[in-house]
Amino acid sequence: MPEDAGKKKFIKDFLQRVKAGEGFIEDIWIERIVRLPGSIGEGSTARSLSGRPISNITELLEDDLRHTFDDGYFTFRFVAALVGSGKTSLLTYLHELTKAKLTYESFSVVSRFQLSDLLMTGGNQGFTVKL
Repeated sequence: MPEDAGKKKFIKDFLQRVKAGEGFIEDIWIERIVRLPGSIGEGSTARSLSGRPISNITELLEDDLRHTFDDGYFTFRFVAALVGSGKTSLLTYLHELTKAKLTYESFSVVSRFQLSDLLMTGGNQGFTVKL
């Protein structure tokens, strides 16, 4: 099927970029465990917006895309983590995932900005208005 051929190309292109080190780091651990807020243990903390069970970051990102495009919801997720923990690589990976389907690619926006920049922006508006 043409769709399968596209997915193979997508995967091959992605792996070639990872191998070459273009925009990805080895420490990103896309398969890093995701645990629910309030639970104990190691891993990233997040909750599936759709309510479907997720166990790692890849499943979380794929679930966000399905929740938006297949279930028809607006999805907005903040990613906050320590410096050097892989946020930029994670956003780059999300951007790559949006290229997996034409619908995702045509109607997705992956935005990167520093929250601290919003606080420094002039004006009397509150943080939520600036955001």
